[in-house]
Amino acid sequence: MAKAPAKPRPTRRRRRSQPERKRSNAGRVIGAAIGIAAAAGVGTGLNTPVTEVHGPTCGGTERWNVKSANDPDASKIDPNPQGPFTVAQMNQILPGPLSPGGRMAAEKKQYTIRGFLSFFKEEDDGDYHVVITDQPGDFAKGQNTPPNGRSMVVEFPDVKCLSGKSGLGPHSSVFAPQLAEARLAFEKHTGSISGSKITTQIPVTVTGVGFFDRAHGQKGRATERAQPDGREVVIELHPVTEITFDAEPDPD
Repeated sequence: MAKAPAKPRPTRRRRRSQPERKRSNAGRVIGAAIGIAAAAGVGTGLNTPVTEVHGPTCGGTERWNVKSANDPDASKIDPNPQGPFTVAQMNQILPGPLSPGGRMAAEKKQYTIRGFLSFFKEEDDGDYHVVITDQPGDFAKGQNTPPNGRSMVVEFPDVKCLSGKSGLGPHSSVFAPQLAEARLAFEKHTGSISGSKITTQIPVTVTGVGFFDRAHGQKGRATERAQPDGREVVIELHPVTEITFDAEPDPD
């Protein structure tokens, strides 16, 4: 058996400047380049084996290839989004058993939701953690605040970190061009907005893949549900494939 290549040294991530965020066509270029790597193979939904393609050592660990849509079941995701739904309606979706490929039935679908941007932050794994609500600013603030059923988290992954923290997963995604374009659109529209609790009306329409994340007190989480093994999980859209800021004209 061939010896796995050594992990590349982590590099310090640099936050994009405002001029870089304005390049709306850059998402398509970045996504297309990453998409070329898709033929290199994929891992399972729960464990990420060594593959022949290696990416930067950034991103996360838990079910990371499912979050990035480069797992075996990613090809089974319905390309036609369901909805649009309210956030409260999304909170009613229940988890189920994992398939051999690592996804629940609800995680093989895309959903479109309409609501308000109420909070966002860039996390250590490179994702933008974004809270969408039915009313501006109406969400659970932290671990000690129970979710109210009218908010949920949607996440925008960094397309440079699709292979996960180990760098050993496939550095690709079946949605690579859409992920890059959606992230750039989000950055362009939020460059001058504070990510803290947003109470002004910023209506958005968001489309992404359903995902049940482990409930760990995350800000703005949806209603906690028990999956078949008893573990508490919450519905999210991860990854986001498209976002529209409904009160603003769509940028060129």
